[in-house]
Amino acid sequence: SLLAILADVDSERLLRVKNRCDRLGAAVREVRTFPPHLQQMAQRLLSGEASYLWNRVTALSEVIDDATERDKRIGTHTVEVAGAATGDSKVFEQAAEYLESGGVWRGRFRKAPQQKAVDELAATITVDGRVPDDAASLRLVADHLGVLDAVARVQ
Repeated sequence: SLLAILADVDSERLLRVKNRCDRLGAAVREVRTFPPHLQQMAQRLLSGEASYLWNRVTALSEVIDDATERDKRIGTHTVEVAGAATGDSKVFEQAAEYLESGGVWRGRFRKAPQQKAVDELAATITVDGRVPDDAASLRLVADHLGVLDAVARVQ
């Protein structure tokens, strides 16, 4: 019986088991509020019938961690974007790296390839109400667009 098995377990360990059971119970109650198709998916996942989903979950975990870190870096800055496409974050990352390594953001002539790439995007972007033209603001745009890309991948 279960009591015979637990008789020799010290109270600290029993308390840890109880706390985990309590958390699992709360999770089960929450899942029971989900629509039936989500409850069935959780059942298949936990029973091992849909093990391929675990691979997706672990891959998404990295995407979510990266997006969370990017969002922390943005902090209280206001980044407004209209017309950006998936992958545009890389263009802004490259532009920020260019400026961080000593490159110069120029006016009309002799623009670096990274600046031309930013100029050629169809997006209208501001950081705290101004057009990004320094490494810090370009990095904020890259982070913001990276978060948007992560959200698209997770959905």
